[in-house]
Amino acid sequence: MKHRIWPVAAAALLLAAGAASPALAGGGLPVITSLRAGDTDVTIYGDSLLMHTGTNTLTVEATGLHDSHGPELSLIGPDGTTLSVPLEPLHIVAGPDGGHGDSHGSSGHGDDHATAAADAVWFRGKVAVRTTGYWKVQFHMDGKTVTDEVKVVENGPSRAYLAFTGLAMGGTIVYGAIVRRRQPNGRR
Repeated sequence: MKHRIWPVAAAALLLAAGAASPALAGGGLPVITSLRAGDTDVTIYGDSLLMHTGTNTLTVEATGLHDSHGPELSLIGPDGTTLSVPLEPLHIVAGPDGGHGDSHGSSGHGDDHATAAADAVWFRGKVAVRTTGYWKVQFHMDGKTVTDEVKVVENGPSRAYLAFTGLAMGGTIVYGAIVRRRQPNGRR
């Protein structure tokens, strides 16, 4: 009877982790930096919480732009190295809420979220960063240039996270093999 408690405990733990996942992942892409030049707002999102050495995928949201042709995004390293990020336009069909926005149409109640989303221009590009430190992010479009500084950290996810995940997967496999070996030959 003792070995039957472990599968139930493992299933309960997985269900609890699965229930928490949407809450943890519900914030969308992590914001690397937000820039403002006049009436233009530029938000740069990353594929992880911080920029890291190695390949970074950057998503750029620009609002208040009148000409969406020829945006330029570059990173200027601590040693003066300039990396150009080739940007491709993104065509957003609908957001996670099915494109309804917060206001469910133009209600005139001062909610500019739907208007800002309609005026946004989106781009995505990849860049390979080789050194850590503080880098300048420079976005140029419509004759406007905005700059901010971001920190680049050592690459990849945390080693503790990788070790925990590897141990959890390996432990599950070993546990399954042990339980299977303990079963009588007729129950396989």
